[in-house]
Amino acid sequence: MNEQGQPKPFPSAEPEDIFASLDINQPKTNMGAPQMTPQPRRLRKIVLVILIIIIIALLLAGGVLAYLSFIKQEPVINTNQPNANLNQPLNLNEPLNLNTNVNTNTNNANINLNLNTNTGVIIDSDHDGLSDEQEVNLGTSPTNADTDSDGLLDKEEIEIYKTNPLNPDTDGDGYLDGAEVRSGYDPNNPQPVKLLIPLQ
Repeated sequence: MNEQGQPKPFPSAEPEDIFASLDINQPKTNMGAPQMTPQPRRLRKIVLVILIIIIIALLLAGGVLAYLSFIKQEPVINTNQPNANLNQPLNLNEPLNLNTNVNTNTNNANINLNLNTNTGVIIDSDHDGLSDEQEVNLGTSPTNADTDSDGLLDKEEIEIYKTNPLNPDTDGDGYLDGAEVRSGYDPNNPQPVKLLIPLQ
């Protein structure tokens, strides 16, 4: 029974439409909010473009790295400076004169000290007993103790045996001056004459 006291009718074979009062043909609104409907094709295209851009960027970065690491040659910088000529002629055979003048004024008394120091430095580069200056004046080599390679030092030839330090056979007999002296002969006489001065 219903509220009015009448019996309820039997249900019809068709169910009751509870949405019958709604108008289906009217557009639905969401109170001003835009309606988002997914568009799968457009979304796929965007993702594909982003992936292609990432792949191209990675390939470019790898190419630049390979170029810098393997292909590009570092420029060669020449750090060699031309050699300065430090071998300037120096005459060390001149006497060295060191003059020191010390003036002191103490209680109006003048004290004057002059110190003169002469230092003669003698250089003998080849250690043959002749200074380099003497060898230059004689024409012999200041860097070769036996200029004519006859077996006698330049000083021995000049001061002891009186032979020519520029001629290996002073007397022209076919024997070197040094060989004649070692054998006891006079290197200044082409005849076989014994020396009075023994080899030192």
